[in-house]
Amino acid sequence: MPFGKYENVELVAVPRPYLQWLKRQEWLGEWLVVEINDVLTGKVVAESDESFEEALKALNEENQ
Repeated sequence: MPFGKYENVELVAVPRPYLQWLKRQEWLGEWLVVEINDVLTGKVVAESDESFEEALKALNEENQ
């Protein structure tokens, strides 16, 4: 993610509800909308176990 709360976090590690909200923002660049859609549809998955662990951590933090 290039900015915001999840800056420098891989998109696959950003919580899905945040990505769903973000892609609806009119100011968001089309290139990022495409990347977000790829993550949400499963076209892009975590490349390593570390990314998966980051995703779990972010999800747990979001739900607390």
